[in-house]
Amino acid sequence: MKGRAYWYGREIEGRLYGVQTAFWRSECPPAWERYPHLYLTTEAVSAARLRLQVAENTWSVVRRAIRLGKAVTLEVNSLGAGDIPEDIFNVAHVILRVPVGAAAMLLKTTDTVALDVSPYRCYLTWKLGWQVREPGDYAIDTEEPAL
Repeated sequence: MKGRAYWYGREIEGRLYGVQTAFWRSECPPAWERYPHLYLTTEAVSAARLRLQVAENTWSVVRRAIRLGKAVTLEVNSLGAGDIPEDIFNVAHVILRVPVGAAAMLLKTTDTVALDVSPYRCYLTWKLGWQVREPGDYAIDTEEPAL
């Protein structure tokens, strides 16, 4: 939810599609323990990466969620993935956000996107295999816990 520090809703991105989720942007959702899935946005992960006190609290909550058997998703940009503690990185679902702008909308469903990670090393996927989300898909989110 745009402008919210935290919110609750159904996950609609990635492999945990459909799971009831507590989303953390700038504040840990107070009712996160009621949910089977804890999702940290790029802002939450970046704050943990940049400020030690925030990091200690953030990673402590994430470790607790993992111990409780919760699914955890960490949304990162190109700078964030390397700063996630190894014990968390090895267990969490990571979504790498790569902004590409309007160019992706121009591709045909049979076209391919390549993520270049170094010379002669890339990851490829075709547009037909994408999960597509539109702004209206997020309308089910709420500030109040449903669980």
